[in-house]
Amino acid sequence: MFSNIINKNLVVVNTSNQPPVLSNPVLPDSIVRPPSGSFDLTISITSIDPDGHCDINTVFFDAYRPNGQHIGVGIIPMTYTNNNVYSFTAPVIGSTADSTFGYFKYVFQAFDNSNALSNIISDSIKFVRP
Repeated sequence: MFSNIINKNLVVVNTSNQPPVLSNPVLPDSIVRPPSGSFDLTISITSIDPDGHCDINTVFFDAYRPNGQHIGVGIIPMTYTNNNVYSFTAPVIGSTADSTFGYFKYVFQAFDNSNALSNIISDSIKFVRP
């Protein structure tokens, strides 16, 4: 007879905690938005925690339209790929509306298991007409 296995996540918290450090954002300077169709855009950033990779809880970003309007609901989490790099991929959807062109702002940040926030890195992508 076998019993159920209980799995419990173990959160690592360091009493002399240091926040994560973000660097090396990888975004294109500009993108030609097609009038129709779509293609995938991947953005990435490096996040290192002095207390070890296991202490990083979430790497995320906020995105803003050229008019300053927030995109999405809350923060947008990124996925760990490898070598301290986190990425996010989403489709760039074709459009001819004026509001879909211009500089879109991306604000990156991370927090660790003690909720210590990293530095903030801001960057932008200019969406242009074909």
